[in-house]
Amino acid sequence: HDDQSASPILHPPPLPRNETGMQRARTLAGRRAWVDVLAVTGDLLHGRTSPHGRWYRVLSGEEPSGAGGGDSSGKTKTTQDGEEQEQQSETNELLRLRLAAYLRLRKTVDLAREVERLNLLDDDNDDGEDEDDDDAENDANNNATRDDTSARKRRVGGLPIWVDMSVTILAATSLLYTDPGDPQRCLDALHRIRVEIVNTGLRKRGGGDVVKTKAMPYLNRVDVAIANVHVRRKECRL
Repeated sequence: HDDQSASPILHPPPLPRNETGMQRARTLAGRRAWVDVLAVTGDLLHGRTSPHGRWYRVLSGEEPSGAGGGDSSGKTKTTQDGEEQEQQSETNELLRLRLAAYLRLRKTVDLAREVERLNLLDDDNDDGEDEDDDDAENDANNNATRDDTSARKRRVGGLPIWVDMSVTILAATSLLYTDPGDPQRCLDALHRIRVEIVNTGLRKRGGGDVVKTKAMPYLNRVDVAIANVHVRRKECRL
């Protein structure tokens, strides 16, 4: 067989040239080049001049959540808010890719360290739960408008409101591998996330509450994760 008929998995085409860091991370993840994914996401999240590095440092506590992000001279507030939302969205994607890479490579020690460094799980933090719940609900109900305090708003457990639920679901699921001796800890973390999704994703309709459409994918994802934990524990009567 000639090279043209070879499997694209065994003989992938050359990497595209002139890709940005985000594009390169996506390309490498699509090729399951997880070692390279760790390298690229590390550069983007740890770089002092990287816009994603700013949000990574906010999560790790190295930088206050309300700190300014670079030179905003000449930009309108709407433009600056739009750029911050894009940076936050890309940071969430980078975090998902990075955590997934650790899982695929079975780097459980590094995975546990990353989750702890970024405070993605709130095992013992119950202080101010009602206030956090209100902030999260207000943000969910007023998605169309953002003010200059949006970066300071907190989710239940203290995470910034911009941290995507998919990141915390992945972090909670990782406990199955980083702390296999205590699967209940993983279940407890997933159930806390589920409660948060339901509390912040409900809206009044007719005679009762319904889950908002935008919250449904997260609810489905966390339910699948909870079911998988029970299956691994051979608890088939859920």
